[in-house]
Amino acid sequence: MRAFQAAFLAWGAIQILAPQTFADSGKFFDVESIDGSVSRDHEVKTFDLDGLIDFAKKNNEIFSAARQDIEIARQDLVTAGLFANPQIFYSQTFMGGTPSQQSGSPEYAPGISFELDLAMKRGLRKEVAEKGVTIEKFNFLDFERLFKLQIKQTYRELLLVQEQARYKKEFFSTYLTLMKASRIRAQKGDISGIEYDRLDLERIGYEADVHATEIQWIDVSQRMRRLLGLPPLGRPLAIKGSLVFTPLSQLEPVRHKMLLDRRPDIAALITRADQSESLISLRRREVIPTLTLSGEYRKKAEEGYFGFSVMMPLPVFNRNQGEIARAEELTKKFRLQARIKRREVTGEVQAKLREVLTREEILLKYQELGLLEKNRQVAERSRIAYLKKAFSIVALLESQRNYIYVQKNYFELLYLYFTAIDSFLASVEGTST
Repeated sequence: MRAFQAAFLAWGAIQILAPQTFADSGKFFDVESIDGSVSRDHEVKTFDLDGLIDFAKKNNEIFSAARQDIEIARQDLVTAGLFANPQIFYSQTFMGGTPSQQSGSPEYAPGISFELDLAMKRGLRKEVAEKGVTIEKFNFLDFERLFKLQIKQTYRELLLVQEQARYKKEFFSTYLTLMKASRIRAQKGDISGIEYDRLDLERIGYEADVHATEIQWIDVSQRMRRLLGLPPLGRPLAIKGSLVFTPLSQLEPVRHKMLLDRRPDIAALITRADQSESLISLRRREVIPTLTLSGEYRKKAEEGYFGFSVMMPLPVFNRNQGEIARAEELTKKFRLQARIKRREVTGEVQAKLREVLTREEILLKYQELGLLEKNRQVAERSRIAYLKKAFSIVALLESQRNYIYVQKNYFELLYLYFTAIDSFLASVEGTST
């Protein structure tokens, strides 16, 4: 009886701490439900996976912020294409002088100067900036690739907890019916009180499992809402779809011909290396001095005349040696990182494909055996046999546990199968030839 009392106290704690079940709709606490977010939940229910991804791209502020990096890089391109501003200057000498003095009248000299880019550095600056824009585009595509993968995996997890909540609720409802019949048998003396208490202890465990699944459902829903750009709500998010096994041949075809250099993260590294090579040319071109041309007009009393000057630095000491060497080392670094990333991605793609094929093989065997239907039939027959006194309580409880175990394993395997497909397709996204 001590075990029964401990279990009863645990059940009471669960009733106090756990939220109401989804069967008791309307009893969830909504953190922010006054801003129209509930109606947006209803809107999300109508979307399939592609619809959820499109919705997230429009509403997730992190996704919008990531796109801004491209616009920032474009402004660097604008800056790189600008010409140097001309300079105006003015000087005055013999201030306070008069024609009768030896210095004569004051002399005024306004002038203008501008830099002449003899080495054509502006074109190379634009080339470097254009490759910077391309890098940011590849970075954004890689972010989008991972962002979509995260939505897909969260979507699969949400489908998993929905299925778990469904079959656990159905099982618990059936178990309560069994408990009612067992109570009548206990009152008639067909079974002992200890046998009934043992069934009741199992009921407490099953009910706790139902509550734990509901809490998990809310947690996954919160993560999905964040990805979709929706405010948090203290209720599960129901979405369209279900975990139903579909052979790989009926899904998106596997790409056998791939060009890994087209994958955004690898392409970004290759472009960075190309940008560094352009930067080497720019740094070397910067050694050629910029010619500064100046013109002025001097006026003294009634006399006026023009002047012209040319100025340029002599690259005697600073010949941009450090910047040139730095750009060369950056080129080597990014080429090496691209080779390393290419090897990593090759191994990742092979591992993901192997995982997909392995999980598909197991699920095909499950389908061939009709495992779920057989499992349901065995559990149902066990309950009927127990009620007809043809089955012991030990055998009944074992069959019930086995039912839950098989259901749990099957849907988790389905979840892993679809997430493996999503991961594989994400790993080869953009590489098809």
